[in-house]
Amino acid sequence: MVFARIGHFATRYRIPIIVAWIAAAILVTLIAPNIEDVASSDTADFLPANAPFAHAEAVYQATFPDDFAPGSSVIVVDARATDGVLNLDAPTFAEQIDTEAGRFIVALGDWLNSPEAPAGIQAVMLPTSSPTTAALMIASEKGEDPALANKVALVRVDMNSSPTEDETKEAVNQINAWMEDNRPSSIQAYQTGASPIVNDTTESIKTSVDRTIWVTVVLVVLMLLAVYRSPISPLIPLLAVTLAYLITRGIVATLGEHTMTITSYANILLVVVMYGAGTDYCLFLISRFREEMADLPQVEESTAHTVHRVGETITSSAGTIFVGFMSMMFAEMGIFNTSGPALAIGIVLSLASGLTLVPALLATLGDHAFWPNKATHRANGRLYEITSKWVSLRPLIVILVIVAIMAPFSIYGINQPVSYDILADLPDDKPAVVGFKLMKQSLGAGNVMPLTVVVTGRDPQQIAADIVHLTDELAALPGVRDVRGLDDPLGQQNGSIRDLLQVNGQLALALTMMESGGTMIDPATLGAALNGVQDYLDLLAAEFPEVADDPNLLVIRDLLDHPLQLATRQEDLNTALAGLMARFETVENPYLMPTALAGMLPESDNGFSPAVLEQLNQTYLAEQATAFKLDVVLVDSASSFEGMDTLTDIRHTLKPYQNRGEAVVSGGAAINTDIRDTMSRDLLRAIGFVLIG
Repeated sequence: MVFARIGHFATRYRIPIIVAWIAAAILVTLIAPNIEDVASSDTADFLPANAPFAHAEAVYQATFPDDFAPGSSVIVVDARATDGVLNLDAPTFAEQIDTEAGRFIVALGDWLNSPEAPAGIQAVMLPTSSPTTAALMIASEKGEDPALANKVALVRVDMNSSPTEDETKEAVNQINAWMEDNRPSSIQAYQTGASPIVNDTTESIKTSVDRTIWVTVVLVVLMLLAVYRSPISPLIPLLAVTLAYLITRGIVATLGEHTMTITSYANILLVVVMYGAGTDYCLFLISRFREEMADLPQVEESTAHTVHRVGETITSSAGTIFVGFMSMMFAEMGIFNTSGPALAIGIVLSLASGLTLVPALLATLGDHAFWPNKATHRANGRLYEITSKWVSLRPLIVILVIVAIMAPFSIYGINQPVSYDILADLPDDKPAVVGFKLMKQSLGAGNVMPLTVVVTGRDPQQIAADIVHLTDELAALPGVRDVRGLDDPLGQQNGSIRDLLQVNGQLALALTMMESGGTMIDPATLGAALNGVQDYLDLLAAEFPEVADDPNLLVIRDLLDHPLQLATRQEDLNTALAGLMARFETVENPYLMPTALAGMLPESDNGFSPAVLEQLNQTYLAEQATAFKLDVVLVDSASSFEGMDTLTDIRHTLKPYQNRGEAVVSGGAAINTDIRDTMSRDLLRAIGFVLIG
């Protein structure tokens, strides 16, 4: 009875209904924001608020506010067509970077640090800044492919806006444009990392939406032409579904702007679901309308009777789908709990269009809906008759045959691994993909999005030991490629600056400085540092009383008390330093903050100076030396299962350090691990809803 009334209403007020739907679609499209502008491609936006990654990001930002960057880009410089990034035969670093690739990187850095640079650039790290950064950011023979040594370099750009913000997108595009205009023909440069990957993903999704819409429309038209053999019939579902889609898209975009975060895939999902389900509803209505018109060629009665007969069927179908989509609201993952309601809105409007707009169009067109033919009964197909009889007579055989056909496909689908790799969804020629693959071959995939470990609430007297112990524990994990921090600022892969928090490492640095390449010490050069060395030795004696009377320490003190002897007794000094280093191998907890080194560090050719030491302290220490951070580079990609398993191991390693404060890890692998864990819980929840339903 309800659907009969709806049918009579749609027939009686057909013109106002058609006008109202068209007006609503136009109005909503004009008022609502563009869905692509409010949708997000950043998977981090869809994690639940209590996800470990979200907590880790908050701790990182609160502890190291100047270092925390919401967005970042890694520029991969490909110098394979040149002699290399550095001229390794040059005597000084300034001359080493005077190459085609080096000059390009310097010019890029100058532009990024200039007033003409894009807005939102927070910090730029260049391999041409110093030998220290060069060791970290230029491929070496220790990399994945030794053939790429000195052929690939990276420039890291931190941004103060998230990857999905317009400011970040504009910055990525401006950097691409500058590199295209200014790079030498023999140099290639690609942006990859978090922000460029999100930017390329967004662009690819927009392209996919356009293609999906056109492919869907063409397929619907061809199918309806084949079924009805009329150029008019396909226009009815196309108009009805398109108007419903435009209104739905506007409503969802408005919700995305003010209420919820919607995924960039929402638009594609709306197109596929609405054109699929909406066309299905229209086929029911049009087919029934043709049968009614063949029996009773009175438009009003045929239309009302069509809705009366078919309305319950399509409403039941839509209701089932609606409940399924709305159940997605209970998912933890934002992609599901926001896409579900969005698709449910689309189903409701598709149904509303089918119950009102389609009958109104049919009532308006009447028999012309099937032009150039007339409404007639379709002949029963011989194939359908044979199939129905066979199913009725041999139901068990039919079931076994269907199961036998479908089982291999089901088994294949179940055994397919889930992918969390956004790059796998992008075309191979996208710069973010090309740059990532080149970086993976040269510097390792983990360098694209390294992890950051932040530990707070430590005792300043014990923090040096905590840093060393945690560094060693993390470096021992199978999936960790390198760990960089205040103890090993260049990591374990580069031995030029190691063990800065260990007395042995500090003495080794002093020994290297005083040996001065094996030549006699120049008293004038070391004069300014002698007081600093003396202060450092005093600190050693105070912190480690067991070595205060060590003969080697006494020899060093005596030499420093008589500076004129240094020129003639350098060997004695070196021997005493080496002996003192050996003595500290037997000392328990021989750790000391490197601040005492500043006084004895002169400016040196290797770039390690008091200024560099101060920069390291600011980078890796915070909260008055009660908090520290470490940079962790994985062996595998952040989106790989191996990388996520390593992230889980890192979280287990950090648990003992949470006794007095925070101990968290953030980064790409942390995002993907939380996505994997959240989706696993959502899968169990979905299975439960299906079983209950």
